[in-house]
Amino acid sequence: MAIILDATPAQVPPSLVHPGIPPELSDRVIDFLHDDWTALKACSLTCKAWLPTSRFHLWNRVVLRYPGDGTDYAEFLKASPVITSCIVDLTIEFPTDRSNDTSREAEAEWMTDTLIPIFSTLKILRQLMFLGAYFGEDAFLAKISSSLSTARVVQLSTCHFSKFSSFVELVWSCPSAENLRLDAISFDEVDAYTPRPLSVPRPELKFLMIIYYSSVHMPVVIDWLVSEGFCTHVDFLVVFQQHIDSPAITRLLPAVGSNLRHLSVSYQSLPTAPDSKDDCADLFPTISHCTDLRSLNFIFDGIGTFAWIPLVISQISSPHVQEIDLGITEFFAPDDFDRFDWPSLWSALTQPRLVKLKSVRFTVAVESCQSSKKMKECITRHLKKIDTRGLISVDCHI
Repeated sequence: MAIILDATPAQVPPSLVHPGIPPELSDRVIDFLHDDWTALKACSLTCKAWLPTSRFHLWNRVVLRYPGDGTDYAEFLKASPVITSCIVDLTIEFPTDRSNDTSREAEAEWMTDTLIPIFSTLKILRQLMFLGAYFGEDAFLAKISSSLSTARVVQLSTCHFSKFSSFVELVWSCPSAENLRLDAISFDEVDAYTPRPLSVPRPELKFLMIIYYSSVHMPVVIDWLVSEGFCTHVDFLVVFQQHIDSPAITRLLPAVGSNLRHLSVSYQSLPTAPDSKDDCADLFPTISHCTDLRSLNFIFDGIGTFAWIPLVISQISSPHVQEIDLGITEFFAPDDFDRFDWPSLWSALTQPRLVKLKSVRFTVAVESCQSSKKMKECITRHLKKIDTRGLISVDCHI
């Protein structure tokens, strides 16, 4: 909190004209207010001799890119433990277009020689992201594991492990993790791992994101997360998957159960295009057991029917749902919406249990601005007939 003295210089007592603020005190104030620039400016106006300067809080977020930052910048951090002890958010990026094993050997050497000393000085790490990393040696993970105990957000994107058990060790090294994001991770070998006893501290995930398009190993990861009980406290689940019959969502939803408050699911394609509501019921996972939902977001690409829309909404059993987003990335013509069963949609939306529902948004892909205008006119025409509460809105994008 900053106190502004609303007085002219002549009115300010002599003792306050040039306050002798000790440097260590001003540094602490700057660090405490580093996100509040208005307060910092007010402090500098009150005390002209003290201006917000570049402090260690500017090192809260650090991004290391290999090989670009593999020398000077990384060496500077390695030689500056005072600075690295201030890192809160650390991102480590590797090239995703590796051409041979030589690059992996060079990366492994850099991780050992450069990253381990940096990790050893981390004190308040909260967010950690590895992008395109290859974890080939258990020794590296073993040496950085003690530095990951404070990480609350962990993201692994297009990372590759020599063994599945190495991935397991990495996750277990983050007992404070509340937010886990996994994007297309893979393994050379799916080996056995040792289950931890219940007495061992484990992550209690609140947010879980699974991006699962082509990785053949993601089902193994999902089965492990479920079996270890990491999903029981998740209240925000995001899943991107290739096919609707992929095991990600069908395995995760029952494990999460009634704790789930926000669900976002994106399907890239369907094995077959369902023609009716009954066909959709055979393909779509049930959400009826998610009794505490607040928001629901379904996005579909390459689905040639709208029959799934009333089906999904009719499954909602939570009386707390306020927002529903339905995205259709397949191109449709206005005539397609003329054939849609709008009364069934409205019947699903006006269920007594959806009394708190505030908005339903359609996001539709169109081919041009002209198509967007026609699409909105068509949908609006139908909505005027049924949407007496003004719940539904339409957003067209090219």
